[in-house]
Amino acid sequence: MIAYIMAKRRGRKKSTPRRKKTFNATNFLEGYLTANVVTQTMFRANPVQFLTGYSNGKFRIGSDSSNTLTIPEMIKGTSSTIGGGFREAGIDTPMEIVRYNLERNNSTQKLVTGLIMIPIAFRVGKKVLSKPRSQVNSLIKNFTGAGVRV
Repeated sequence: MIAYIMAKRRGRKKSTPRRKKTFNATNFLEGYLTANVVTQTMFRANPVQFLTGYSNGKFRIGSDSSNTLTIPEMIKGTSSTIGGGFREAGIDTPMEIVRYNLERNNSTQKLVTGLIMIPIAFRVGKKVLSKPRSQVNSLIKNFTGAGVRV
């Protein structure tokens, strides 16, 4: 077997050009809408309310008598934080709450439809609106210099 030895390269290695990190507002909106479909159907709360536990500007986990379920309520425990609507229905665990929310008003069908249709709508919208989006992106870049894309 013949072994080939290559000569060591001399000089500097070309670095790949770095691109500025930008925030893509369209992708953020798509992700937020998808998260909203999931949290509304499973927990009856929007994503911000689900993560923080704030409802109408106040942090009242379990004492707001609503039928929402949030992460702080799940962390604190269910016996004292279950909303009045769930207690009346005899539901007292997070899994029962999620099951109840998915079974009411065709929520599972709405969840699946939303999870399929939102990405399709954004994909079509991005293709149809590609020229106006690129013009807006160049305007944002030229006038503000902000790292935001549409």
